[in-house]
Parts: sequence; structure tokens; C-alpha cells
Amino acid sequence: MLALTAVMAAQDVSDVEPSTDDSFITSRIELVPVDGAILEWKGQQYPGRIEIKARAGGLVMISELEPESYLVGIREVPAEWPLESLKAQAVAARTYLAWTLSRGRAGSGATYGFDICATTACQVYLGGGDPRWAEAVIETSGEILMYDGAPAQALYSSTTGGRTRNVGDVFKSSADLPYLRAVDSADEVSPFVEWSYGIPIEQFTEILQHAGLSGEVLFDVSVAVSPDGEGPSTVEVLSSAGRRGTDTWNFRGVMNRWAERLFPEDFPALRPDGRRYPQVVLSPTFEIEQRVVIEHGSFDRPPNRAEFVITGNGWGHLVGMSQFGAKARADAGDTYREILAHYYGGLTPTDFDFPDLISVGLGWKLDEIEVVTGVVDVYLDGQLAASGIEGPWRMEPVGERVKVSPPPGWDVPAELAEMAVDVRSGEGIIAVAGFVAQPGEARVVLYRGDKVVFVTPWTTVDRGPIRLYWPVDRTGSLRVVGQIRYPDGSSGTFNSVLSAS
Repeated sequence: MLALTAVMAAQDVSDVEPSTDDSFITSRIELVPVDGAILEWKGQQYPGRIEIKARAGGLVMISELEPESYLVGIREVPAEWPLESLKAQAVAARTYLAWTLSRGRAGSGATYGFDICATTACQVYLGGGDPRWAEAVIETSGEILMYDGAPAQALYSSTTGGRTRNVGDVFKSSADLPYLRAVDSADEVSPFVEWSYGIPIEQFTEILQHAGLSGEVLFDVSVAVSPDGEGPSTVEVLSSAGRRGTDTWNFRGVMNRWAERLFPEDFPALRPDGRRYPQVVLSPTFEIEQRVVIEHGSFDRPPNRAEFVITGNGWGHLVGMSQFGAKARADAGDTYREILAHYYGGLTPTDFDFPDLISVGLGWKLDEIEVVTGVVDVYLDGQLAASGIEGPWRMEPVGERVKVSPPPGWDVPAELAEMAVDVRSGEGIIAVAGFVAQPGEARVVLYRGDKVVFVTPWTTVDRGPIRLYWPVDRTGSLRVVGQIRYPDGSSGTFNSVLSAS
């Protein structure tokens, strides 16, 4: 329970329902580990400072940490692989980070305020790492691949099925970079070297209709394969709507988006071992053929049915380093430098100066976040609110603010801020939240500029979090400050947590 919820106003606010729990509302909260403490979220442990804020659509969770600590948390290949292949992966991942930083924030990073994301859209980051992987990161510390004086675009993917692809043959808008050209990738021991499955023509038609590639009647789908360096392979769809085409990378995206959405029980398809493939279409290297399946008929199924068979190679975009290919070369005795030179056109590692800290987008548009912490310092809206706190924190969005449920029994100081926060009129009820270290008295002071325009009476408060309410009934820009005073003569202010309701 809150030690006190005081309703102070220049007019009646009896219809306001104060919070009855220990939660409070803030614009953003930062949890900063003390002495190497770890923060846990969704079963994964994360080093570094974590910031949680609200944006339209939900909560945003960002980790701020040193670049090498981030690299230790990358989860792209099994840690039991040969060390030289792990070192090649570490340099590729570090290069990708450097390249991403050099471009500046874009996409979700620009929208939500982080440098690189933690998902497969960037590279997979899951916090604390395996000791063998950490060894590979340490032994290659600071090393990246450079091209023409800048970080290279060190793309990599799981499996190629025998040969990588030119970057321009997959991503048609990409420049023809000499270090991202097709090379052999032999002896990959991966379940995705080759893959194949059938799609009934009825399902295929509906998928392609939703993608805008087919009419109501589907006649044929074919793939025109382009040789290395001659652009993307293309898919041509012949239907009652005429001929429509796209490149194989875009077709992969279409299938991955619509097949599982329309037929979740059938896609991704089953592998020969009974497990499901990781995606509907695994790579941009595939062929499509039509065939007739002959079966024993039944009342609800004809004896002969038409289907399309998709047969492909590899998993991922197939550009740059093959992870299973790197493992094969390490098993054969290649060093990490030789592996990198093979897949990246002769480029070799060189030292690079990173910024002291980077920010990693762990998630956004989140409905709820629960973080379990070791000992942390707590900052609310950039101001220190508590030191040495340990326990679970739960956050949920309230508009574009964050509702925080702190650990029970936390002890925090009353003084949160030196500056008041501007509050515009017309926002309804303003809640000024603070924390009281011992029993005392609290009040709300309203300013217009430097002039005091209203002061509530002093109200007795107990130790713990408090929230003071004031209904905005004045025009112009106002500042709202909560004040606290104690029997021993000491005093403080709190204003860093504001919410309108």
C-alpha cells in the first residue's frame, strides 16, 4: 500500500481514484547495476544499464553497455563449435556492429532511440554469454573488417548449400561490393543444405492471392535462375490475372508472411525428420515445379491432386560468410583470419575504436516488462531516486508514460529533482509522485515562471511513496513542484514523476 495518497486541490476532486498499490508513474526509469550486478528479463541475464520508457504502442526496453560486453551476449552459433569458427563469427558480428553504428540510427532504432536491435533483424543478442564464446570475443577484441577506410558490411547467414551469393543477386538495390561476391562453401553439415516440400495448389493460390501475385485461378509458377553477377533470380506467376513476377528474395518474404498466417497448422512445413523448418521459404535459392500426386481416393478427397513443390538450398540470405561453412573450414584446420578472407574477398581483421557505450533495443511495443535485479541504483526521469535496491520490477504502459511497480520495502530518498517540469493546462488531473524517507508533511506548489500562483496546505504523510493530485484549472504553462518537510527541519522537493488523467 502507498504510505499516503494525498488529494490536494483548489477545487473538489472527490471523483479522483488514487492508486491503492505501491506503483507510481514516470516518463522513464533506468536500472543501473551496482558492482557488476545482473538484470534478468524473460529468463535471460543482461549486463549494463537498462532504460524503460513508453512510446505509442507500448514500452521500449533499451540496454546501454560496452561494445565488447554486447559482443559476449551475441547468440549466433553454438558455443561448442571449433574456436577458430567462433573467432571468425566474433569478428563478423563486431564488424556488423561497427557498420551499423557508422550508418547512424535508422528504422526502429531512430524511432525508439537505440543503436542496434537484439533480434534477427540485426543480430541475436541475449545477454550473458557462454565461456567459450566469450573466449573468442576476448581473443579478437576490437578487431573488425575494413573496406575503403570504413567498416565493411559483414553479412552472414546460417547455411548456403554449397555456394554463397553475390550481394546484388539477392538485394537488388545493394551496391556490388567486391568483398560480398559468390564463393564456394563446401562440406556444410547442416540440416538446411537442401530442403523441399509440397504445397497443395489451393493453398498456394490463396497465399499468392493475398500477396497480390495471383488471380483466382493459378496456372503455373516458375523460377528463372540468374548466373552469378547478373542480378536476382526471379519468380513468374501465371494466373487468371495474367503474368506477374518478383525476385526470389521478395517472394521468400511473401511466403514467410502469408503462408503461416493463412495456414498456421501446415506452415512452416515438416522436415523429413518430423520437425518443422524454421521458416516457410528458407533462402532466395530455390526452384518450383508443379506435379500431380496420385493417391487412393475418398469421398472428401479426389484420387489425384495437384501441388507445387519448392526445393531449395541454404538458410538465410546466403551473402557473405556461411556459419556452417566457417565451421567446416575450421574443422579442416583454417584459422579465423583465413576463414574471413575466404568469405569476404580477402579482407583481414584490423583494430577499430568503438564508442565507450552503445544502446541495444531489447524490445519495443511491449505490453508489460518484469525485470528481476541484483543491487541497482534507480533513476526516474534522469534523476537518482534510490540506491542499492534489489528485487523484481514490473512496468506497464499508461499512455506515453510508464507505470512502475517497485520491489516491496524499498527505501528511497525524498529529493528527486532540482528543476520543476512544465505542465500545460487542459491536461486534467496532475499527479506529482515522490518518496518520503520518514514521516513528515507534504504540499504542492504551482508556479507560472518564477511566480507562485497556488500553494496547497501542508498534509501529514508517512514514510514511503506518495502521490499528490491537483486538477489543472489555470491557463498557460505551469510548473508543479511537490515539497516535503520533516520534524528535524530538513526538507526536499519531488517532481520528476508526472501524469495526467
